[in-house]
Amino acid sequence: MYRFMKISEIGRVKRAWKIFVEVSGVLAVLGFFLATLIFLIYLNTPKNLWI
Repeated sequence: MYRFMKISEIGRVKRAWKIFVEVSGVLAVLGFFLATLIFLIYLNTPKNLWI
């Protein structure tokens, strides 16, 4: 697949992939913190509010 691409196109794809990996990593960390926060709030609230 890479043989048919120009060098600049390969560089562009690598840059885009790096950006994608960084963004998905940040989103994963944020999602994990948000889930932990919601779970802690759920544990700290009285159970009769969750109907």
